[in-house]
Amino acid sequence: MRKIEFYTFLLLFLSTFSCLATETIPTSDVPSTGSLLLEPPDFYKKNPLPINLKQALVTMLDNNLDIRISDYDRRIAEAEIQAQKGIFDLLLSARTGVTNAEYQQPVRDMDGDPTVLKERQYYGEISLGQLLPTGGLLSMLYSTGRTDTNSVMTNISPYYNQMAALSFTQPFLKNFGPYVTLSGIRIAGNNARISREAFRDMVQSQVAELTRAYWDLEFAIENYEVQRLTLRQARDLLRITTISYKTGVLPETDVLQARAEVAAREEFVIVAESAIKAAEDYLKILMNIPRCAKDWNRFYLPMDKPEVRDIQLDTEASIREALENRPDYHQLMLDLKNREINRRVSWNRRLPELNFAATAGRSGLEDGHSDAWHELNTYDFHNYDFSLELKFPLQNREARYRYKQAALQFRQGLKQLENLENLIILDIRNAVRNIETERKRVEATLVSVESEKAKLDAEMKRYQVGMSTSYNVLEFQKDYSTALVNHIQSKINFNKAVIDLEKAKGTILSEYGILEVLDVNLTDSLEQVKQSLE
Repeated sequence: MRKIEFYTFLLLFLSTFSCLATETIPTSDVPSTGSLLLEPPDFYKKNPLPINLKQALVTMLDNNLDIRISDYDRRIAEAEIQAQKGIFDLLLSARTGVTNAEYQQPVRDMDGDPTVLKERQYYGEISLGQLLPTGGLLSMLYSTGRTDTNSVMTNISPYYNQMAALSFTQPFLKNFGPYVTLSGIRIAGNNARISREAFRDMVQSQVAELTRAYWDLEFAIENYEVQRLTLRQARDLLRITTISYKTGVLPETDVLQARAEVAAREEFVIVAESAIKAAEDYLKILMNIPRCAKDWNRFYLPMDKPEVRDIQLDTEASIREALENRPDYHQLMLDLKNREINRRVSWNRRLPELNFAATAGRSGLEDGHSDAWHELNTYDFHNYDFSLELKFPLQNREARYRYKQAALQFRQGLKQLENLENLIILDIRNAVRNIETERKRVEATLVSVESEKAKLDAEMKRYQVGMSTSYNVLEFQKDYSTALVNHIQSKINFNKAVIDLEKAKGTILSEYGILEVLDVNLTDSLEQVKQSLE
């Protein structure tokens, strides 16, 4: 009896499908599921702008404001080097003036009043000084003057005097030596290199972020296609179930179940549509596409597809490579060098000031300016002065605690470097592990896709001959959809894991053919980057 019912159902099923070949089922025969809420299946392909990953990178490098802002920091730091070198600029100074003095002498005149001494002097002097790397100061001085006086001790009035001298001052303890003198220049040079590394780190981060966003958009599109596929499968099942229900073969609950599944699949499609739009918007933001651009309203359609390639992984070699190339590691190393400079300079400034000074020169005096100049050039009248000066604050608290601060900051930098090394090792190990995991996932999910597809096909055949239920078919469709999405996600994750490894090693720029062109101005750098990408 069951065989007769089965063959009766099969005949009705086949006759119904023969009618469907020439006639469309009225909309009223298939329950509405709100499909009008969906975008057209190819909505993202209307007015597309095909773009590959390298084109996206070029656009990002052209337009990214964060990169340009970071480049200003680099150029400001480089300018500081020249500013610090200004300590060796020749210092030219000049002074001129007049003094007038009238004061009583302890000698009485003919009237019994104290004698009044009057003296007026006009003078001018010029000097040229040069700081030496040892911390000393070398100066040349020339001065000239005229003096009018009524002193009884002077029978030449007015008289002219001229003097030329060479002076040298050298600290022997505090502020002694090239290390202290050049410390500002060394720190400025290190800061410039820190800014260059920060700029490189900024570019690497932007490249990595844009690459991940590019693959996220590709995943969103492929996930959307999978959701559309499962929606078509659910609608086909709903159509078949509705026909079987109208012929009295299946109960109404099977139709309701299929209809609910179509609605659920439409929800997944709606979410997938939104994910595409959000991923595209984020990609445009990273590329800094202005809304006024002519291509703003076009859909940026990725052309590159995720590839799973064989990568030779060596964790220890990757760690060594990271310590050689990571910009943040270089920055911390340079910062540690600055802290060491500050520590040694602070130690030096705890010492007393012991300054040696020497001056040697000659002079000339006569009742005429030219005669005084002549006397100056006769080398007859020499003068010299040597001195040693010691100064030391007894408590010396400022210098002692400045050194303590510098020493603590240096030890702090050592711990920060040690911590960063541990983080780098962790980043590398995680990145390598993720690549290995995702590569295995790609292989496993591919097998899963093939298995789920075979299971779905077999279940559909069982359903068509009445040996399965719509519930089972729907479950197998879900499993197949999940397997497809997981396989796509594993390929996307593999490519993102490769990017994470290159970023962890600090080699992402070379991975994309972006050469080390960051030591020149930004405009030239970007032109060279674009050429290397093209």
